[in-house]
Amino acid sequence: MNPKLRAAITGGLLMGLLSATPYVNIANCCCVWVLFGGALAAYLYIKSSKTPVLMAEGVQVGALAGAIGGLINLLIGLPLNLLAGNPGLRMVMKMIERLNPQQTELMRQRFEEGASQPFLAQYLSALPGALIGLVMFVLFATLGGLLAVVIFEKRKGEQEGPPPPPPAHL
Repeated sequence: MNPKLRAAITGGLLMGLLSATPYVNIANCCCVWVLFGGALAAYLYIKSSKTPVLMAEGVQVGALAGAIGGLINLLIGLPLNLLAGNPGLRMVMKMIERLNPQQTELMRQRFEEGASQPFLAQYLSALPGALIGLVMFVLFATLGGLLAVVIFEKRKGEQEGPPPPPPAHL
């Protein structure tokens, strides 16, 4: 298997599973798991590469890991969180309750209306936000991949491509 793909699958699986797990995914409010997954993918690729890894390669591996993790979160995480009663949304509601008590009752009514819908309706109404989340996974994992190259790639060598050809003698 291609080393880039292997590293991206590993980083994406870990990112996706941590992001899909109810309560564990609360750390993703700051994209922690997504940045970590993209950085892990790039780190694994750096360790497997015989040559210095370019920043563009870190970006590629991170973006691919983000796409994999985002799909896992979309296909597994979204249904799991709906089945678990949407703990992240409940946490946000508690924060709003502390900050703006007047809005609490309105939010609680809307939350209960949504929770009383059939599962498929809940899933379909959450899908647009989850698709935006997929794009965010790719973007932040790309950043994680880039940061990993900056932090972990310590080898010296050609970072911008092959050396220029020798000058022609006339």
